[in-house]
Amino acid sequence: MKKIAFIGMMGCGKSSIANDISKDLALKLISIDKMVEKELNLSISDIFEKFGEPYFRKIETKVLKNAVINESCIIDCGGGVILDSSNIEILKNNGYSIIFIDRNPEKILEEIDVNNRPLVKDNPTALIKIYNERIGLYKKYSDYIIENNNDYDYAINSVKSLIINL
Repeated sequence: MKKIAFIGMMGCGKSSIANDISKDLALKLISIDKMVEKELNLSISDIFEKFGEPYFRKIETKVLKNAVINESCIIDCGGGVILDSSNIEILKNNGYSIIFIDRNPEKILEEIDVNNRPLVKDNPTALIKIYNERIGLYKKYSDYIIENNNDYDYAINSVKSLIINL
């Protein structure tokens, strides 16, 4: 039984990696952000705009509690899931191994469309500040760290090797 949760900054590649790994290993994929959007029938940007980040975080925890009951799956957590330690407790108490996908924030800024990222759309360089504020939590809460700074295939193969051996 494989229970894997990916954490990391917005744009670090965790959703792409989670998607590819779930297909390669035939594991169910659950995206917490997509579940939040479905729960409220709004995009993440609209949720932030209409209700604010604290409300989003409350719904994020609610859907995470529902997601962890699945057997053998991959959970793609939102970038800020680590801001509430109870989210990590939910994952750990339900047997999830947590993989932190780490990526240099400058590389992230080169590749993401900031217009779809509510925390940085008005100030893209805020991503660097957010990364610096969160990096300690990502490292603290992760069981494994995979870097995704250069070769995507290398990152995928590193994750796949790790998961196969769990």
